[in-house]
Amino acid sequence: MCTGDYSVTHSLMFQNELVELFADAGFPADQPADGFRGTLKEKVNLYTTNPPRTKFDQAQGKIDEVKMVLIDNIEAVVKRHGQIEITLDETESLKVIDQGLFCLH
Repeated sequence: MCTGDYSVTHSLMFQNELVELFADAGFPADQPADGFRGTLKEKVNLYTTNPPRTKFDQAQGKIDEVKMVLIDNIEAVVKRHGQIEITLDETESLKVIDQGLFCLH
């Protein structure tokens, strides 16, 4: 949580959550709060290893999901188009062969 690449947003979220938890637990600000150490340790571990996602993070995740679906759909359309082109080419070849056979009769 103290490295330069750690998100400031996550750091602020961490601090805000600790303030709320500390106040809700009723610990006096001017005395040691030994009973809060477990909560503090748990939250430091959580925010270091797997910080909660902000609304922006959630929106970015949704955008990334939609982008991947669009890419998959475009790839499927391109593949389908290629298959249609092959089918059309084969159909044209069959027409030419069929016309050639018709002329031979």
